[in-house]
Amino acid sequence: MGRTVPTVRQLMNEEYSDWIKMKAMLPEPEKKALRELLDAALTRSDAGSMVPRVIPSETMFMLMLVHLKTKINELDERTRKWLARETVGSESKVMKAGWLPYRNGFESTPK
Repeated sequence: MGRTVPTVRQLMNEEYSDWIKMKAMLPEPEKKALRELLDAALTRSDAGSMVPRVIPSETMFMLMLVHLKTKINELDERTRKWLARETVGSESKVMKAGWLPYRNGFESTPK
């Protein structure tokens, strides 16, 4: 006997098929971004199956957010390492260029 309830992965694949249709109307850089986000959600579908939702999009969106936050954390870490190399005296070259460190990353100074 087969399953009567689709798996989270199957539901996410259906959502993927629906959302990917939007790609046709997007400019090229956004097409790439959409595909990357949808692919990131599918690659993490095993984690998503740990908290199944009635609306599969919720799971996909949370997995996309996890992907984006991971990328942000990687960029923050790379920036911190770069800043550590660029520090001269008490003020770094980056700070002189108008970027200030803040608690969780970096922000531009107002002009």
